[in-house]
This record gives sequence, C-alpha cells and structure tokens, in this order.
Amino acid sequence: TASYCGFTKQYANLSNLHREYFEKNLVIIGTPSNSFHQELSNNEEVKEFCLVNYETKFIISEIISVVGENAHPIYSWMTSEYNETPKWNFYKLLLDKNGHFHSSFNSLTKPNSTSILKVVDEILKQP
Repeated sequence: TASYCGFTKQYANLSNLHREYFEKNLVIIGTPSNSFHQELSNNEEVKEFCLVNYETKFIISEIISVVGENAHPIYSWMTSEYNETPKWNFYKLLLDKNGHFHSSFNSLTKPNSTSILKVVDEILKQP
C-alpha cells in the first residue's frame, strides 16, 4: 500500500472488506511500502493517515520494501517460491488458511471486486 498513490482509495474497500468478513476470520494485512516512491516517511504518519482518512481497523505493518534486494522476507519468499512480485502499490496476494499462496490480483482490481470476493469465499469455506 502507499499513501500517495492513485490506488490509495482502495484503503476504503479494504476497510469495508475487513468489516464485512471479520466474523468469518478473514485477516487483512496492509504492508505500506516506499518501493514505488509514494509512501509517507514514517510508520506513525502512515497509521494516522490510514485511521483518519479510511478508518482502517485491519493490520497495518511497518513500512517495508516489497521488491528487490531489500524486500521483506515474505515478499522474497513469494518471489522465490511462486514467482509473485508486487508490480505496484495495492497489489494483492491471497494466502489460504495454511499460509500457502493461493492467488494474486493487480492494483487495478479493487478489494471488493467479484473476482476477489469469489476467491476469498472459496478460501474461507476450506476446512
């Protein structure tokens, strides 16, 4: 995610998705990154921005790198194991209940899109 991106309004969709699926145990983790040079300068500013502007209640990590040599280990793992690397801010990676990669969606796909909701429902139905 990023605070100064054309897709930043997707925070609202993520917040709504979190509210709608909270009881179904969907976990949303936003990972702010300045990998694409569109993020605020520190973690407190990011958290305040998200809370004030989008009423985010889902998990927001510290600012991390998502691509390249300094990518956070989760993104390095996604790249090495599944050849999945964020192409831009608000790239979505869906993991199943066991932490295995399931699917990804690009920045253009809104978090509340039918395609994402179908996959989320499918994952949540799994034992």
